[in-house]
Amino acid sequence: MATQQTQQKQKRSPSRNHKMRRNIIIAVAVIAVGGIAWAKLSGGGDLEETEALFAVKRGDLLISVLESGKIQANKSVNLTCELEGQSTIISIIPEGTYVKEGDELVVLDSASLRDEIEQQQITAKSAESARTQAWEALEIQKNQNDSDTKAAELARDFALIDLKKYTGEVAYKKALEAYQEEKKQENTEAKVTELAPYFAALDPEKDYVDGDWHQQLLTAQNKITSAKTALKLAEDKLIGTKKLLDRGYVTQTEWEVDQFSYDKAKIELDQANESKKLLINYDHPKQLTKFIADDQEAEKELERAKRKAASQVAQKEADLGAKEATSKTQKLRLDKLTDQLGKTVLKAPQPGLVIYGSSSGEPWRRERGLVAEGESVYERQKLIELPDLSTLKVQVSVHESARDMIKPGQEAVVTVEALPGLTLRGHVDKVAILPDAQQNWMNPDLTVYPTMVLLDEQAETLKPGMTAKVEIIVAELKDVLYVPVQAVSVRNEREVCFVIKASGTVVVPVESGLANNNYIEIRSGLKKGDKVLTYAPVTVSEETISRKAKQPGDEKTTQPSGGPAVGTTGTEAAPEGEAAPDREQRTREFMKNMTPEQKKQMEERLKSLGIEGDLSPESMTPEKMKEIRQKMMELRGGGAPGGEGSRRMRPGQTDPAGAAAPGREGSPRIRPGQGDPTGQGPTGGPGGRPGSRRNEPSQTP
Repeated sequence: MATQQTQQKQKRSPSRNHKMRRNIIIAVAVIAVGGIAWAKLSGGGDLEETEALFAVKRGDLLISVLESGKIQANKSVNLTCELEGQSTIISIIPEGTYVKEGDELVVLDSASLRDEIEQQQITAKSAESARTQAWEALEIQKNQNDSDTKAAELARDFALIDLKKYTGEVAYKKALEAYQEEKKQENTEAKVTELAPYFAALDPEKDYVDGDWHQQLLTAQNKITSAKTALKLAEDKLIGTKKLLDRGYVTQTEWEVDQFSYDKAKIELDQANESKKLLINYDHPKQLTKFIADDQEAEKELERAKRKAASQVAQKEADLGAKEATSKTQKLRLDKLTDQLGKTVLKAPQPGLVIYGSSSGEPWRRERGLVAEGESVYERQKLIELPDLSTLKVQVSVHESARDMIKPGQEAVVTVEALPGLTLRGHVDKVAILPDAQQNWMNPDLTVYPTMVLLDEQAETLKPGMTAKVEIIVAELKDVLYVPVQAVSVRNEREVCFVIKASGTVVVPVESGLANNNYIEIRSGLKKGDKVLTYAPVTVSEETISRKAKQPGDEKTTQPSGGPAVGTTGTEAAPEGEAAPDREQRTREFMKNMTPEQKKQMEERLKSLGIEGDLSPESMTPEKMKEIRQKMMELRGGGAPGGEGSRRMRPGQTDPAGAAAPGREGSPRIRPGQGDPTGQGPTGGPGGRPGSRRNEPSQTP
């Protein structure tokens, strides 16, 4: 794992603050003197011999992250009070007892709960009886509805049969065929009310050849025929009697009797004819309409019976549903009380060490109330924590700068403050994806990620809650060059070191690798024995760089392959032959991205030196830059950098105008736990943690 970590190349980019400081210095330098460093405007001079130096060394370098945390059980169970409201502890196992799975831990008061269960059992039985009655009533209603619906269906069928019996099948078919022909729908059954007009259009004497109407018509016709026959006989008898009366064979009275019989027969014939007319014109339409209306009413009665049945069933079902819900609620209440009774006794779900809920956690996180016999406890109150001591872990908070270096599976070394001399091995189990929200709320400027480290070794003396230090081994570099982390700075988006040569301080581009709290790996750019500054020095102008580079005997500028030429200390000079408009364009692009605060600060700085004018990119012409440069040269009196009267400045020192020394543009990288720029941390070690010696590299001669 360490070999894989070493083989992975990690790119190092300057921080946002480094970039901001670098860009401000570049802009001021280009605007002011076209390469004259900000340090000389403030009076900066040459380096002193007392500046901190470090000789580049070669050796083994341990890359690790050291954090503190608390020992915890990898698997811990919290037992809480699950009884509603308030309860009292009857008995509890002594704290610190190691228990097995199934052991009885806590017994809570259950007297009132048992009384409530007995009352609830009675209520639940009553609700169940009401539910049964409602179900029986529903079944009875369904049977009654079936009977009512069938009776209505029979009444409808009988009404249709009565209609067909009156009209006859022939007349019914004729009316239906006429309906289908008009509607253009063959083999379509029509309601009786729809056939009424077609029945009325039929001839009462010709189209009705069967049925009750036909029988009534035949009866009326028979009466007419009988009346005609009786009239004929009465007429013949009256004629014969008249002849006999004229001859004197019968009396006048006998003739009058025959005349009365004739008149009566004639009246009966007229009555028979009139009865037939009344039957055809009035009785037939009336009876036909009645049968049609009876059929329609039977249909409506059937529909009402169905709706009434559905309404009654719905009512009974609703009543049954309410009774079932009541019964279910009462049964659930009984089950809940029974379950609550079972929770009055808490048993161990796993082996572990008994820790009272009022003894664990931070003071502001503790549950309310003490955990002891006779004390009152509340619902959801933590009573006992039961950690499994067979597997322990340590939770640490890793700073965001080291988050990407920590991977699951990496080895770790764990030491316990309360147990001097005890060292245990472990490994990283998991690293949180998101930062600790609670820590971020308490300290918004600090972003840490919870990280779990499992202990691969166990000790009987270890207990949860002990403070432990965890050193996570990121990589073990063998035979590498290294320098203090504060010796590496960033200039023009490149990492550099300031190397002391015979001719002065030279800015050397380097490629860095992994780093711990104190030292950083150098992969290229330096060699063993090179003396480097442990902080970024005050910058000087390009003119100084040029003059120093031309002095006899001075070493030439270091120029790594693929990179621009780099001069001695100060801002990197532009490559030879670079046009001034290129610098002007970079300056304008930077000034466009400046915030109003940055622009105001730059204007105040130039104004304190007697330089005023608009610094907007649109107004910054080459002539304006030249004018500013000439004025600044007059203020400086044309003196050479580092001349008489020059004032030395350290990184972070302020000039009379109140601006910080610009050498901080290339400020060394700051890592968690790193000390001051001189490399002397608060404990006297080179930026390390108190008492830490894990990051000291093993040096080779």
